[in-house]
Amino acid sequence: MDRVAVRHLAVRAQPDSLAFLYRELFRVPLAGPPSLLEPALMDSMKLTHLYEKFMVAVDLLATSPGSLQRRLEGAYRSLIDVEPRDFDDREMRTTFKQILSRITRIQDGQVGSIAATCRQMSDQEAAEVADFIFSLFLRIAEKYHSST
Repeated sequence: MDRVAVRHLAVRAQPDSLAFLYRELFRVPLAGPPSLLEPALMDSMKLTHLYEKFMVAVDLLATSPGSLQRRLEGAYRSLIDVEPRDFDDREMRTTFKQILSRITRIQDGQVGSIAATCRQMSDQEAAEVADFIFSLFLRIAEKYHSST
């Protein structure tokens, strides 16, 4: 089946036909729902998710208007659904935990911990956290491009 036919089917796809579409698009046997996919495929999907999320974060750091603290707040919000367990590499997981702890250390019920922490950061501390995000993105990108 060619990709045009698969796209045509995707428009009319029912939930029970999604496995068929997945097999056709990616030429991967699918034994069950996405949670039961092969570990290698799940790792690839996690890596793609991390790559995309960190790319957005780095883009926000580099191109958004405002102070570094405001850009850092926006960048971290783009990573809000990323969790330490998403990293299979221990060093990358540790770096992400450092970012997380440094950007959520101040608790403020009115504005939230991310905003409160970023507003209290010096330029130097904000630059250090931004550098952690960028460094982690580079490692994710290297891993992502070596696996594709």
